[in-house]
Amino acid sequence: MLNEKEMNNIKALFFDFDGTLVDSLPVLKKVYLSFLEKMGYQGSEEEFQHLNGPNINQIIDYLKKKYRLTDSPESIKEMFHQLFKGIYSRQVHFFPGATDFLAWAKKKRFRLFIVTSAEPIMVSLVLEKKQVQSLFEAIISSKDSSNGKPHPEVYLRALNQADVNPEEVLAFEDSMNGLLSARGAGIQTVEFGKDFADWHEILNEFRRLVHE
Repeated sequence: MLNEKEMNNIKALFFDFDGTLVDSLPVLKKVYLSFLEKMGYQGSEEEFQHLNGPNINQIIDYLKKKYRLTDSPESIKEMFHQLFKGIYSRQVHFFPGATDFLAWAKKKRFRLFIVTSAEPIMVSLVLEKKQVQSLFEAIISSKDSSNGKPHPEVYLRALNQADVNPEEVLAFEDSMNGLLSARGAGIQTVEFGKDFADWHEILNEFRRLVHE
């Protein structure tokens, strides 16, 4: 975590979405297992964790090759979208304390960005439901990148879009793929769930660092 001197240099906060800001991994796992079940296969926890980070196109490519699926990438993507639409915005919720931290950080004039492997439309639905979309300047998705996490491309795009240097940013991630992606772009990164147990702890630490 940052010290007080480093905190003074921070201008922007980059947030992963699934598993970091929102408790969505159980929903994502349900979608993954349901999709494979429809295809006649059984998923695993190990494979699900491996797919936590790559974008949807990379996930489809991986599953299509591994399970020798004959459906087109477009039809597989549509199957995923149909599974997502039914449960994502309805069952996904922010972790306790997350929105309090976001509101506090915005008030302290930190610039907030979401850097995610998720589809932007899905992220927007959750933000709108909680009425926090105005807190963020942008959603940068690896959906629009050639490479998903753990490749640093999406974080490099975020740095460019925000027009900030890596040392002016702190990122928040929960997965190894996400950590590798952010750190590969030279960004200091908090591992949510390990460095801090929850968003209440993170807010208390930030308040301490800014002498609030």
